[in-house]
Amino acid sequence: MKAKNRDVAIAILPYMEEIYNKREIFFDNSYEMVSNEVWQIFDNFEELNNIKSKCDLNVKLEKTTNMKLYSEEMIKAYQTGDKDDPYGDFDSIYKEVYESYKKVENEYTDEFFFAKVNDEIVGITSGVYDKEIYGIYGLAVKKDFRCKGIGKEIIKQQLEMCKDKKLKLAFLQTEEGYYPADTYRKLGFKDVCTEYYYIKRDK
Repeated sequence: MKAKNRDVAIAILPYMEEIYNKREIFFDNSYEMVSNEVWQIFDNFEELNNIKSKCDLNVKLEKTTNMKLYSEEMIKAYQTGDKDDPYGDFDSIYKEVYESYKKVENEYTDEFFFAKVNDEIVGITSGVYDKEIYGIYGLAVKKDFRCKGIGKEIIKQQLEMCKDKKLKLAFLQTEEGYYPADTYRKLGFKDVCTEYYYIKRDK
């Protein structure tokens, strides 16, 4: 992280019970909380058809293995600079991470998707799953295509994949206090826990 000139963040999760419940003691004024991310799950697949959106566009998810293009499109979707966007100043180090991604053989399957409208890439998302659980990661819609229901369409299609695979639940995480968290709740996602991130303040 030092080589990249980045600060190291400390993640605090509920299973770290003593620290989690006494965060204000362990992380005093010498630390800054930089993020609090809520984890949410969806398990009511019988209600999928009741998820409606105002989207009148034909949104298609297209699987890709072109990680260079994926990383470029991810940065375009995330780096908006908007203050009401939880990832508006998304760190470009993630571009390097995805660009150099290599599949590791394990029990999980990774899939990366472009969200397209009329063959134009309007967003990205990815899924990681095993025999029971599906994780939705990195969902983002480009700024010019937001507020059109595209994000909901992407989520719904990924949940339909879960149902087709007969998986038990889907999960995702997003920044608390911004519009995506409430949007996912309206779609039927339920909060499970909140993860907090702290960094050490400069002296």
